[in-house]
Formats: sequence, C-alpha cells, structure tokens
Amino acid sequence: MKKGLTKIMALLSLSGLASCANGIEKEYTMSVKESCIAYVTSEVQEETHDIYLIHCKKSLSTLNYYIEVSELPDKLPEKLVAKKTGKKINYHIDIDGKDEKVSNHGYEFVKWLNN
Repeated sequence: MKKGLTKIMALLSLSGLASCANGIEKEYTMSVKESCIAYVTSEVQEETHDIYLIHCKKSLSTLNYYIEVSELPDKLPEKLVAKKTGKKINYHIDIDGKDEKVSNHGYEFVKWLNN
C-alpha cells in the first residue's frame, strides 16, 4: 500500500512539472507563401486602416496562417518566426474578388528569418 501511494505521488509531481512547460513560450518557423492587406474600417472614426498580413504555412499543419506584421519588407523572406498567444484574430481579405475570412489561429509575428 505504501509503495503504491509513493508511485502515485511521484506521478503527480511529474505531471505538475510537465504542466509548467506550458508557461514557456515556444517559437515556430513558418514558410511564407505571400503577403496581403486586410482592411479595417472604424465606424466611429470613419477611417480605413491597412493591416499587413503574411500568408504562412507551418510544417505538419493543414491550416493557413495569416500573421500580422507592422510593415512589409522590400523583399519577402522565405520564412518567419511566430509564437502562439492563444489570441485568435479573424481578418477579411479579398481573394479573387471575394471577401474571405482568414485567421492567425492564435499566432503572432516574432521575427523574419534571413536565408
């Protein structure tokens, strides 16, 4: 009985240590496909704001990620680094003349990777 209790306590403490790993921010490298612009209009100020998005793919994922960047570089790099924030943002962009809803799937831009 005492050995079984000791094993259970050891497993619980190990699972507690594993849960601490969620606090570490992991960065992901994504392949850049293209850049695009999302338009946001404020009803209060009646202004249109451009938001620069980079269409990306993450290895082993079927999702399309649209990561917001502050400005577009002169030459678009092949890769960027993003981190998961859990803050999912949806954008509207024009794809082949249609208004399409896209998402960052909870990721934000960290840096460009130079090749």
